[in-house]
Amino acid sequence: GLLNAESNKGSILIFLPGVMEINKCIKTIQNNSGSKTFHLLPLHSALSSSDQKRVFKDPPYGSRKIVVSTNVAETSITIPDAVAVIDTGRVKSVHYDAKAKSTRLLESWCSRAEAAQRRGRAGRVTEGRCFKLYTESTEKETMRAQPIPEIKRTSLESVYLVVKAIGVSNVKEFFNGGLDPPSSESLSNAREYLSEIGALLNDKLTSLGKYLSIIPTDIKSGKLLIFGTLFGNLEDSLTLASISVSGNPFIIKQENRDEVKKIQQEFGKGKGDLHAILNAFNAYNSVESGKKRRFLNDNFLSSLTMTVIQSTRQQFISTLKDLGFIPFNYSLTSESYKYLNRNKGNTNI
Repeated sequence: GLLNAESNKGSILIFLPGVMEINKCIKTIQNNSGSKTFHLLPLHSALSSSDQKRVFKDPPYGSRKIVVSTNVAETSITIPDAVAVIDTGRVKSVHYDAKAKSTRLLESWCSRAEAAQRRGRAGRVTEGRCFKLYTESTEKETMRAQPIPEIKRTSLESVYLVVKAIGVSNVKEFFNGGLDPPSSESLSNAREYLSEIGALLNDKLTSLGKYLSIIPTDIKSGKLLIFGTLFGNLEDSLTLASISVSGNPFIIKQENRDEVKKIQQEFGKGKGDLHAILNAFNAYNSVESGKKRRFLNDNFLSSLTMTVIQSTRQQFISTLKDLGFIPFNYSLTSESYKYLNRNKGNTNI
């Protein structure tokens, strides 16, 4: 009803908690729009860059643009022609369960501050309206005033390690001096994890921990880079560590899911999705420059993500050079290349 009641001038922005809800909402509008023509676009972080940029373009003549988005459109992206916001008040965010020692994506009410940001997305260039699909009492009595600080809802391994690296002996005391200190259980889990991975010994920084605190990535990927160098599997380790930063380059949509899964299985050769991405990247690099675009399209691979993997690999190489793990002249044609990749392709290593 709201979609049909508003003026046809300008676009409508709908806030939903996740990808599944976005897809369901788009299908529902398509099935119930009647003669009304809508130009429906999803918006979330898993989309390719080209798909995300579609929300800034004008819709086809005679149709109305409706963007159905997660909280990525709260502050990160501004759609100038949005004249109406429909806010469900729901959000999915990462939460660390200290008892289960695991991170989960949970749905909940957004905070009042986040709701205000959503309301402000309407009418950036002209008068706009916001429709909230929740009651005033829910907003006042149930929603938090501010979102939960990230330090209280995420795992603390990386932060704990950096604090240790700057010379703080009592990490718990250090965090308790902050505005929003994390729980003792979260800190204890972080210390236990770092001890298991070899970064701490008796709550003191090890040589491995010192290097892991410098490498600009997550701890597991940092250890992979160091051990990949030591055990002669550097190139594959660089790619695998970069994948943890870039994410999956395979573009998986509802309509191509089965086809992409089949391609992933072919690249994975029975060793899982991570090996599939590694093999796909290696195959992409071996293709002639003029055929790379076709290779990406034929295998449903994101050009942007592949570029990010390549760029991240170069950053890791520079870091390993600075740390002294690989020589400054390391390259495909250098003498050190063969030695540092003597176990390349050895999946056991």
